[in-house]
Amino acid sequence: MSSKRQKHAEQRKTAARSQSQSSGRTIFLLGKPVRENTLFPELFALLEAEGQEVHVHLPHASGVFFPPWARADDTLLHRGLFPGVLAALALQEQAGLRFYNRIAATRLVMNRLELHQRLADAELPIPDWQKVEHWHEVLKLWPGKDLIIKAANGFIGRGAGVVRLERRQRGLPPPCAESSFPGPYVAEELIAGDGWDRKLYVVGKECRGLLKKWPREEGRSSRPFSLDAELADLAVRAGQALGLEIYGADFVFGPDGPVIVDVNPFPSFKGIPDAAGLIAGYLRSRR
Repeated sequence: MSSKRQKHAEQRKTAARSQSQSSGRTIFLLGKPVRENTLFPELFALLEAEGQEVHVHLPHASGVFFPPWARADDTLLHRGLFPGVLAALALQEQAGLRFYNRIAATRLVMNRLELHQRLADAELPIPDWQKVEHWHEVLKLWPGKDLIIKAANGFIGRGAGVVRLERRQRGLPPPCAESSFPGPYVAEELIAGDGWDRKLYVVGKECRGLLKKWPREEGRSSRPFSLDAELADLAVRAGQALGLEIYGADFVFGPDGPVIVDVNPFPSFKGIPDAAGLIAGYLRSRR
């Protein structure tokens, strides 16, 4: 048995001893079945060790958006759900159920126009940006600057909904000549960074960071880095502006310092070794 599997088995044995004293239920509404190499098995084991009953519901696979057996006092977490499911869950949230993250916050962040406006209103550092309705208008902006073009609809797949338009690319075939995804668009100034993406993972006010090389290089993996107070504060403020509690914030260091270039509700936390403990601790503090 691998050390990870053994650790989870030991945690589940502890959980089994406390089942008779269950302190509540935690329900995970997930877009995909749970895989062993994600944070979920460890998180489930930690919650069960605290006396929580853990249940997984798959709305996409089952066709049942919200489990009819859920109770008002359940702790509800969600990740990777389609817009229609989130719209249905929003009605449950309006009726008083508590989700992590809040459904309203998740839907806001997936509207990139709202996301940018909220961050700008909070006076957080983001790239210069504007809304553009049509692709031919995007191409008119291009000659003077390097751009990142994003679908305003953040539910479009992450790779499919983002295009880099750099001046050195002019004259290339699609996706530069034509859009590969529908508008409207968010046109951001491409920040000339230092070659590293700084990905911050936040649970409540606890922050962890990973450095990732950009552009991606073969054999170069991410690595943790120590956060300074300024960067951690910017990440926490971004979550507060958006209403998020469990999220990721991506930063690029430009000529004027750190700039927020993306925010994601409930990321994978891949590479963050204590992510499950952070989430379990946060949920415990909110019960």
